[in-house]
Amino acid sequence: MDITTLLSKIPFFNTLTPRERERLAGFNELFVRYAKDEAVIEENTMGTAFFVLVHGTVRVVKDIQPDIILATLKPGSVFGEMAFLSKTERTTSVRANDETIVVIKLTEYTLNKMSAEVREKIKDKLILILIDRINSMNKTLFERESKDKDE
Repeated sequence: MDITTLLSKIPFFNTLTPRERERLAGFNELFVRYAKDEAVIEENTMGTAFFVLVHGTVRVVKDIQPDIILATLKPGSVFGEMAFLSKTERTTSVRANDETIVVIKLTEYTLNKMSAEVREKIKDKLILILIDRINSMNKTLFERESKDKDE
């Protein structure tokens, strides 16, 4: 499968036109491979990039309790965006579960090489992801508060 077709199957890139996906596929430095248990993101490092998982799965962990998996992410997942956007340190680590995982690594440098329209579409997607995460956290907090009141 060629890279342009692969990008068309990843929901994060579904607002890009075929031509925009083709141009994005030309940025070879975007695609990074990691081996099993290798860190894609290290806790307490600066958020200089965010990632879109293309192949394989990764686990989100806190370094002080690496055996406790906070989340398992599958292809299409976006991660590392909060520290990237806020220019802050990472609060968790993300490690490869599989023998080989492939991610698209987006940095400020690579984003600046893209057209303004593509950057705007990526920004809009990140906003939607953040809204979804806030809504999910609010729902979880509400459910916990309701459960605590019932006890």
